[in-house]
Amino acid sequence: MTSSHTQLAFNLERESLYAQEDFFRGVSNDRAFQAIIEKKAWGKACGQLLVGPSGSGKTHLARIWQELNHGIFLNLTHCLEEGKEHLESAQKRVAFILDDFPGNVLEQDVFHLYNLVCEHQGALLILSQTLPQEWPLVLLDLKSRLYSLPLQTLETPDDEVLRAVLRKRFADFQIAVPENVISYVLPRMERSFKSVQDFARRLNMETLAQKKNATLTMARACLEQDC
Repeated sequence: MTSSHTQLAFNLERESLYAQEDFFRGVSNDRAFQAIIEKKAWGKACGQLLVGPSGSGKTHLARIWQELNHGIFLNLTHCLEEGKEHLESAQKRVAFILDDFPGNVLEQDVFHLYNLVCEHQGALLILSQTLPQEWPLVLLDLKSRLYSLPLQTLETPDDEVLRAVLRKRFADFQIAVPENVISYVLPRMERSFKSVQDFARRLNMETLAQKKNATLTMARACLEQDC
């Protein structure tokens, strides 16, 4: 899109709210959704691991769990300090989330945080792009505890889910997109929710700039990021 087009276009994108009704379930994510969201699925475990590639829906699923459990995202680097503060003032069961694990985490801090959460009958959800066996952990006590946690995996989103997300994003932007356009772009785009959202945003901007409904020509240009 040219700079003049950009000046004409008004970006009407809504902020993503990660609502549960906006989480589209399919073969790639249904089992993880049920295991993470349904309390009975946790059993006696005070933690769960959620692993999946970038753009597979980990953050969205964690945000839903956060809403249901009044959860708190902790900074990996300061997780023990922040966790202790919340535990001291907590009036009810605590629920913590560690994202992008293991990152630059201090293993001793996570070990103590995990023990505190279990001691207070809380819950800890750990998100990662890699499987536990690939984590470069050295502290054996931490490894044994984390390796014992239930592991849920998210696969790369399948066509059914991506198609539903595309339709939802277009509806959010209030733009009409023919089904043949969706069928054209799906096999030609990166298999991630971020890619879908970025494409929908670009196509929305282009329809606003041209003051036209979405067309296959526009979609081709946006796939090539030439819009």
